[in-house]
Amino acid sequence: MEKRDSVKKEIRRYLSDWKYRLLLEDWNIIVQWHREMIPGHDKNAGGVITPDWRYMEATLHLNLGKMKLLTKQERERMVVHELLHCLTNPLKRTGADQEELLVTRLALILVPHRVE
Repeated sequence: MEKRDSVKKEIRRYLSDWKYRLLLEDWNIIVQWHREMIPGHDKNAGGVITPDWRYMEATLHLNLGKMKLLTKQERERMVVHELLHCLTNPLKRTGADQEELLVTRLALILVPHRVE
């Protein structure tokens, strides 16, 4: 239980920091924690966000079981990846199917690989 709480605290810090850095402070982002699999998604999904750019709100689902297996850097990158969907979500209305690749590449740019 303690590990789960420390991971939640860490992720909350990333969310606060990256909402500011990505100019998403005016977005209402609700976090839903899941002990294991996120219902309706791949069992390996660590996080899934459902942004609605029209109302600047999103629900972020996080799989704590998966999060505990990741390094701090990987958890931070996952948070950044999911938040970037808030910025790229309007692309979906245009039929752009490269949104996943775009946010993955941007997350790697913002949180580069580094040895801890």
